[in-house]
Amino acid sequence: MSKSNIWEARDKAIEDKQKTLNNSNIEKYSADPYAKIGCKDGSKFWYGYKRTQAVDMKHGMITGIDVSPANLTDAQLGVKVLSPLGMIFADKGYDTADFLQALSDKELHSGVIKKNNRKDKNKNLDLWLTKRRSPFEGLFHYADQSVRYFRGLTKVTFHQTLDAISQNLKTLVNIYDHLSFLGIRVS
Repeated sequence: MSKSNIWEARDKAIEDKQKTLNNSNIEKYSADPYAKIGCKDGSKFWYGYKRTQAVDMKHGMITGIDVSPANLTDAQLGVKVLSPLGMIFADKGYDTADFLQALSDKELHSGVIKKNNRKDKNKNLDLWLTKRRSPFEGLFHYADQSVRYFRGLTKVTFHQTLDAISQNLKTLVNIYDHLSFLGIRVS
């Protein structure tokens, strides 16, 4: 839904005596029944979908991707893209009991940065985790953010999967160039 369409949907909801347009009534006014309103930090709102991806920190390859309605939290989506082994590095948005329990259930090590209100917060550990994550954080910003809006979860997921494949191909080219520069022959 474009910005103008979301305003039209809001106006139609108000005409129907709705106090506001929200995730409980947006399906009645939106052309896309799966898209939802998401929020970050209580002040940044958007309508649509949220992409979550897992990245292999050795090579920078995207190893898992999930697209879901925007109203779900990072921690709810992160469970869907967990790697089968190793340590999972993640920001404060993943510091929830359910996500940490999912890591424990899969016998994965937690590299989740703790929220500031946690009693067991270790600022030195969080600084170390942040330094390990920072080279890969940029990969999340390469995702195609300004695309024509697709209606439907399937179309959006397909588009985001193609975008991830494209990013992996670019990463492979960089790896190949690096190996060639080092004199390592790749056949």
